[in-house]
Amino acid sequence: MTVDINTPDGLRSGSNVIASTITAGPGFGDASGIAYRLRGEAVAVPLPSGRMLFAVPAPEKGGDAGAYHAGLMQRAACRKGRPTARPDPRLCGKTFRRWAREQTLAVELSPSDYPILLIFRDGTDPKSFQRVSPADFASVFGPGYALRGVTLRVTDEDITTGIEKKLGWIGGYRNKTFAGNRFGVDNSPADSLGTGSFSMELGE
Repeated sequence: MTVDINTPDGLRSGSNVIASTITAGPGFGDASGIAYRLRGEAVAVPLPSGRMLFAVPAPEKGGDAGAYHAGLMQRAACRKGRPTARPDPRLCGKTFRRWAREQTLAVELSPSDYPILLIFRDGTDPKSFQRVSPADFASVFGPGYALRGVTLRVTDEDITTGIEKKLGWIGGYRNKTFAGNRFGVDNSPADSLGTGSFSMELGE
């Protein structure tokens, strides 16, 4: 995933590599038996004046990050995104992933599929996070800032690691949310974010 941002000092970009795995097992009752796993970390985009924007691979309105990312490219390529190759509708199912790898597919995401965008007002305090609206960067960063786009592409590169060097506090939130709870108890932004939101490796 690559996030491109227009700034008064020119284009700033950040990229990451995430491995997304879907495993099908036996279903029980209402459970489908399908499991999702992500490996990698959030995108970090360095901005002027030392600020850092993070793109967290999770749905904007909450939900399972693994399921969100596992179907992200297919949703974008088959529906609202701008892919480098438009799939035949018959491919938009179980065979999509194999086709996408063969095509080394890239797709520009539509706003409805964007990851969560945020900054930390205080880099030492995870509770200082501030969500950033994709349509209104100027209200957070000032005139001249705008999100140019978010692109997803297939790659055989190694997953991205090392975000703990940018977020020194991250190890302290491995077993709790930013709200301090062991598990999220409500839908508040602070209770849906933790170490696993920024590093799937450290969050395990």
